[in-house]
Amino acid sequence: GIEPVIVVWALTRELRTLALLTDSVARGADLANGMRKNGVWQNRQTLVRNCIGRHKHGDFHQLLKSASRADQAAKGQTSSDPWQISTDIVLGISTR
Repeated sequence: GIEPVIVVWALTRELRTLALLTDSVARGADLANGMRKNGVWQNRQTLVRNCIGRHKHGDFHQLLKSASRADQAAKGQTSSDPWQISTDIVLGISTR
C-alpha cells in the first residue's frame, strides 16, 4: 500500500504553496502571477484559485500544523493515526 509518509509529504507540499499564495495575495500581489511564479500548472490554476477563494488567510497555515502532526505520526514519533490526520487535512482543504 501507499506509505503515509508519502501522502503527508504531498499534502504538505500543496499546503505550503497554498499558504504562500494566500500570504502573497494578502500583501496585495496578483494571484495569477503568484501561481505562475510558484509553478502551479496552467491546468490546475482554476482549482487552486477556487480553493484559495473558499478559505480565510491563515487557514493553510493551520492545516500545515496538522500536516506536521501527521508527519510525526507517520514516522512513529507519536501514537496518532497519520491516515486520520491526513483525511482531516484533505477535508479541510476541500471544504469551508
